[in-house]
Amino acid sequence: MVLEDAANQSSAVPRLAIWHLVLWTACVCVVAAWNGTAIGATQGSWPLKTQQLAAALTYYVLSGLSLAGLALATGCVLGQRRYFPVSAGHWLLTTGGLVFLLSEVSNRITDVWYRYSDGNDQVDYARHVGTYAFGLMAVAQLAGAWLVKDSWPWRIVFVGYALATLFWSITGAIWTFGDRTTAHHFAEFGARFQWPWQWAMLAAIIGLSILELIRRRSRDWLHWTGIGYIVAGVVLESLVILLHSLVTR
Repeated sequence: MVLEDAANQSSAVPRLAIWHLVLWTACVCVVAAWNGTAIGATQGSWPLKTQQLAAALTYYVLSGLSLAGLALATGCVLGQRRYFPVSAGHWLLTTGGLVFLLSEVSNRITDVWYRYSDGNDQVDYARHVGTYAFGLMAVAQLAGAWLVKDSWPWRIVFVGYALATLFWSITGAIWTFGDRTTAHHFAEFGARFQWPWQWAMLAAIIGLSILELIRRRSRDWLHWTGIGYIVAGVVLESLVILLHSLVTR
């Protein structure tokens, strides 16, 4: 009951304002600029270009949203405003921003390391760096499970995401420091179950949200933004993958 009361901060959360949308737009522009505006680099047949455009827009919009959530969380912590991040939806958005930053930084480290070394396969560098990046992602998700002011079922969701990233960290470590055949089997297993696991996490989030709606529990718009971020991410990225499989047959 104490956790639920702490998570129900709707009266303290400011209403959606223009500056929130400006922050989101600015973060989308930052993501696009950081990635070299991949929208202008589409190539191939028009169905393939459509798929590439959809993939780029999906990544820009969702990554920009998570980055905006992380920026808001940082501002609230520095300004000692206690309304965000508090609830599960808040932390889903905030940890999403952390995962985005860790992913982008690890990609840049991999590129630089590969470019200025004598290696022949960039995948080796990516898996080496990814070992630490995925490990830090797991730490971020576990921190969300620890810090969220919500009931224990929501904490299980964050632990579920942490297990997924920890799996890829272990796989990268085996590839880098152990037997690559074993790592290859791990990677095949992970690739097979990665999206079913994402859909299982989404089902858990939707189920918990519906249960709260039935109980008429009040939630603020930032909480629902975090829930919407996860829903849109899984659904849209699944559609992009399906579109890619259709246009590359």
